[in-house]
Amino acid sequence: MVDIPKAEGAHSYAVELPAAALTAAHANIKIEINTEFGTIAVPSNLLKYVSDAKNVELSLSRLDTVKLHSDVKSVIASRPVIAFAVQLDGEEMATLNAPVEIRLPYTPDVEELANSKYLTVSYMAANSTFVQLLNGKYDSALQAMVFPAANTGQYAVVYTKKFFNDVIKDSWYAPAVETMASKGFIDGTSATSFSPEQKVTRGEYLAWLVRTLDLKAEFNTTFSDMKRTDLYYEEIGIAKALGIALGTNGSFYPETEIARQDLAVLTMRALRAVGKTEQTHTAEDLKRFTDAANVAEYAVDDMAAMVKMGFINGRSNVTLSPAGTTSRAEAAQVLCKIFLQL
Repeated sequence: MVDIPKAEGAHSYAVELPAAALTAAHANIKIEINTEFGTIAVPSNLLKYVSDAKNVELSLSRLDTVKLHSDVKSVIASRPVIAFAVQLDGEEMATLNAPVEIRLPYTPDVEELANSKYLTVSYMAANSTFVQLLNGKYDSALQAMVFPAANTGQYAVVYTKKFFNDVIKDSWYAPAVETMASKGFIDGTSATSFSPEQKVTRGEYLAWLVRTLDLKAEFNTTFSDMKRTDLYYEEIGIAKALGIALGTNGSFYPETEIARQDLAVLTMRALRAVGKTEQTHTAEDLKRFTDAANVAEYAVDDMAAMVKMGFINGRSNVTLSPAGTTSRAEAAQVLCKIFLQL
């Protein structure tokens, strides 16, 4: 741990480390650099693909929001904006080999504190546009915004609440849809519509699941029915690389409506991939449903786990409908339950 003392009037803090300390193959050690503007948790594999470098300098700066573009100021209001930089032997790095974790001290106002799930962090691109991070969140215990930074540059705390015209305000699914859409995990069918009753497809659900769990993987091949230009190409490729999506005869059928039992299988494989602890479950957990025998053999354990963990409910008190479809609203509810337990 490196503690940099507060310096009166300072706008930036930097620390220099030997590059060799950050060239490990795995992120099994983190070096924490504490400043008044925030903490940088640097993984030991930050420079794993770098050789012959001597020194690395990491810096964190607090930006004066008065000098920012008016379009930017209208979004961030008085919330903090920081600049994170990494220099390797004096040369600026734009993209990092492994993300660092940044903890940015932040005190929410009354509304934000009551709805902290809408607080997130956005990366500010060179043209003053915002790229919302899927996994930036407010940690009440740390009283800080916590987020992974895969790139150097400017990051801002934002408060984003997404609304859709066709989402009924007091409906059972509204909180889940608004939360997950505001975090960037799920999409509307247009800028103003969510189509809550529309059936969710295999591609949609898998992409939402990958985003919710922040799954990452490199891949060179994907399913035969996926093209690089397809909407969910990246997320489905990641899921295939991690063994979450197996497909059938080399195809995934992303436009097909997903069966509830297949939704359960994909979800539990993804939860296992991130080390989510499962409660003890058996097929006995499905016995209260009169159609439990209709669950496909390959899905029994995962369906039981989803029911036991409270992520899936029956279609009624006595029916499970394993081969039935799922609405977009129901899918949002499942993923929101998972997100809130992470």
